[in-house]
Amino acid sequence: LPTLVMQKPVKDWITGDLLARQGIDAAIDDISIGWFRPTSVTGVAISPVDKPNLLKTKRIESDRSIWKALTEGVDSGKLTIEEPEIHVWTDEEGSNLQFPEIDTATETPATTPDEKPAVTGRKSLEIEILRAALFLKTPTLATEVNVFQDLNINGELSQDSDGRTMLISPARILDHSTLSPELIEGGLKYILPVLAESTWTKGEFS
Repeated sequence: LPTLVMQKPVKDWITGDLLARQGIDAAIDDISIGWFRPTSVTGVAISPVDKPNLLKTKRIESDRSIWKALTEGVDSGKLTIEEPEIHVWTDEEGSNLQFPEIDTATETPATTPDEKPAVTGRKSLEIEILRAALFLKTPTLATEVNVFQDLNINGELSQDSDGRTMLISPARILDHSTLSPELIEGGLKYILPVLAESTWTKGEFS
């Protein structure tokens, strides 16, 4: 199985057929997977079909080998995402954040709250994001703007009998950034309220 996954026809099937049926354009430069070594994917690009790239990242790596995934599950351990670039584009016809609705006619029906399988114990997935960047392009911005870059984020996604919880360690999002009226109107006005109760500022404003 590990040898097969690394072969180009299988990689093309994952990106071209499997994801394309969900309305997702995806490209992968390389996949590395083994029974006893970490799983990694390099050169990932994802976007809705026929829209500009939404996400590009240098490397995504999980410390789950096939053996660990089979014996311990995939929802624990550590996931590292290196140099992700998020490019948000909006225009009069919509944005590249809009993915088509998935046809669920042939999928297994979702369980009701009473039917959800019980979670035994506590599972946690450590998430590390290295040198992330966000770019924004809207009708009010003449060119694509780099909102932030070199952002490092550490967090933990945990699940227990009470549900899922995401904890994110403190991180500096903006540093010596110019917040122009065009940038605020172009998109930050939708982002900043989300951060209002979980951020702090210091320094001089002009």
